[in-house]
Amino acid sequence: MAGSGMEHLRNPSEVLIRVENLVMEFPVGKTGLKVHAVSDVSIDAKAGETLGLVGESGCGKSTTGKAIMQLPRPTSGRVLYAGTDLTKLSGPDLRQTRPEMQMIFQDPISSLNPRRRVSEIVSEPLWIWANNRNPPGPKAVLARTMLLGVAGIWALLGVVAVLLGPAVLGDDAEVPARVLAFLNAAIEASVVFAIAQMAGSRNRKSPIAASVYAAWSLFRLLLLIAFGGGLTVWTSLIGAATLAAIVAAALVVSSRTEINALSEHIDAKVRQALEDVGIDPEAAWDRRPHEFSGGQCQRICIARSLVLDPKVIICDEPVSALDVSVQAQILNLLEDMKARYNLTLVFIAHDLAVVKNVSDRVAVMYLGKMCEVAPPDDLYANPAHPYTAALLSSIPVPDPRLKPTDENVLGGEIPSPIAPPSGCRFRTRCPRAQDMCAQVEPKMRQIGFGHYVACHFPLDSTGPKPGAAQLAANRAARVAPQRVAMPKAPGAQSF
Repeated sequence: MAGSGMEHLRNPSEVLIRVENLVMEFPVGKTGLKVHAVSDVSIDAKAGETLGLVGESGCGKSTTGKAIMQLPRPTSGRVLYAGTDLTKLSGPDLRQTRPEMQMIFQDPISSLNPRRRVSEIVSEPLWIWANNRNPPGPKAVLARTMLLGVAGIWALLGVVAVLLGPAVLGDDAEVPARVLAFLNAAIEASVVFAIAQMAGSRNRKSPIAASVYAAWSLFRLLLLIAFGGGLTVWTSLIGAATLAAIVAAALVVSSRTEINALSEHIDAKVRQALEDVGIDPEAAWDRRPHEFSGGQCQRICIARSLVLDPKVIICDEPVSALDVSVQAQILNLLEDMKARYNLTLVFIAHDLAVVKNVSDRVAVMYLGKMCEVAPPDDLYANPAHPYTAALLSSIPVPDPRLKPTDENVLGGEIPSPIAPPSGCRFRTRCPRAQDMCAQVEPKMRQIGFGHYVACHFPLDSTGPKPGAAQLAANRAARVAPQRVAMPKAPGAQSF
């Protein structure tokens, strides 16, 4: 157990996600030591498949999921998405894959911005990618270019005011006058640059901001003409920048039809996503995360991950922070979304009972290493490794007449990932460990159809081994899982 190898990986042409020899290490301050969080892990998932990733807390499950997303980039190894190695992509190229790979984080409360409303949280990805999917029209492009030019002129005026004060402000320009002129130019440059960014991203508030700035610029121009003291280099430059800003602002205002159309399209998509996850858009639209329960916040997180129509979602323990009744709702929801959006899921959890209900394939991890990979029914019926058997035996049975047994109970503590054991990392807690386990690291090997284990001395199983036909039938049965009926209290309201 706790070994390496890639024998369990399928043909690269058959899978959507393929992780090869993934290593993730973190330095321990300035000691020169490293935390070996993930060591030589290899997994894959076909399109439309759910891969369950299970293990104790601290085994590297979440780190593996984040490394797949390149958050952060792995120390070594390859992460192939649709045949493309994400670890080799540069910033702009990697960014283009982000919409197709999303993540649902473990804590739904902390992953939502407490200062933003639900409509803003869910729509933010769409606004960020609006220019990529719906390029702005010529008016918006010209307006942004002109505004950036005006911001540059104001920045130049600030520098000129400091370096050439008397020449442009007049011979009597003292230091305070130069400083005041510089601050005024800096503020103007910052405001114009902000409006340019809003116009470039087609923010729905950009026409309002542009209108207010155009009115202020026109008012300042009139004051300059009336009390400017004649035509000077300084007043000429300010006048030119003001006229250009007014024209650019007029272009922004004239493109409000395009902005409104995009805003309506995004709002419709957000409403659809919220409805798909069981949240009433009208009731939740202007509310903030603290006004929702944990289950409702997790639904909002799922909606946010769906609005960009991704192909892969990494679910990092999405139900671990929720009570049992809400867990059933979220699991049912994930199954519905998987079927509706044709998603590929990597479902990370430490609860094997939960993983069995949602997964097409299960991979077990221990201390940063892969232990066993198998279809869920085969894994639960015939665990081949002592660690997998111990995890399964730890699942509580809701029957008070059954007395817990000491069978498959693990002793000792998990070794430190800073100095993991040699050979098999599980050997310090394994009841079947021998000298060989300390000297040779086990490799993944096949012991049944689709069943692989990394152990020198796997458990003997007397149970029947399911064949390809039975596994296919089991997988088809899970396409429409049994629904968990959740009673609703009288007068309760859903959001």
